[in-house]
Amino acid sequence: MERQSSSVEGAIAALTRKRPFWFVSMGFGAVGVVFFVLGLLG
Repeated sequence: MERQSSSVEGAIAALTRKRPFWFVSMGFGAVGVVFFVLGLLG
């Protein structure tokens, strides 16, 4: 789910070219990476 949210936020950021959406997208992406690593280690 986090990856999908990150993709949607990234698309919005690319279309609107507004920096706050870009930061939100990066945050969701970072959370997704954390869950990915936890899944690999768990």
